[in-house]
Amino acid sequence: MTEAARQPLDPDQVQAIADQIFEGAANRRFADVEGETIVDFSKKRKRVRFKVDDDVFEAFPSLPVESAFKLMEYSERWEQATTAEHATTALKELFSLCLRPPSLDRFLPRLANPDDPIDPEQLPQILVYLMEQYGLRPTLSSSGSSGTPGPPDDGTTSTGGRPSTTSTSSPSPSTGS
Repeated sequence: MTEAARQPLDPDQVQAIADQIFEGAANRRFADVEGETIVDFSKKRKRVRFKVDDDVFEAFPSLPVESAFKLMEYSERWEQATTAEHATTALKELFSLCLRPPSLDRFLPRLANPDDPIDPEQLPQILVYLMEQYGLRPTLSSSGSSGTPGPPDDGTTSTGGRPSTTSTSSPSPSTGS
């Protein structure tokens, strides 16, 4: 088990998931199954897609609970990375949880492609968007926020910038190679 895996999860992120659980309890639906009324926890899942330049990428419509916790952990590891290698590893792990294999196979090479890059301004916006799609509430570190606008208003509240699960700042993972 890695040192990062032994670190406790950020209490704010755990609380965000708990809030969603209790919010869902207040909005229960019921279904009739074989003449019996039961609580229905079914959920209609929407496609999660985003575009970068000429590429359209597709993420999984939902994450299992275990993957959601890993997503928070990898996001925190990226935020706290002290080397480009650690940051790159965390990003690859993070995106492997979210993106469907054909999209992942096109996305990851673009992180290092100087001719067709996903650049340091686009990456935080993508991460924030994905985390919001999965019901997570990323916060923006003051040092990582680029101040760039996010996507057109689609009902989300993101302002762009690097998602953060901690209050500490760290060097940008885009330095080095």
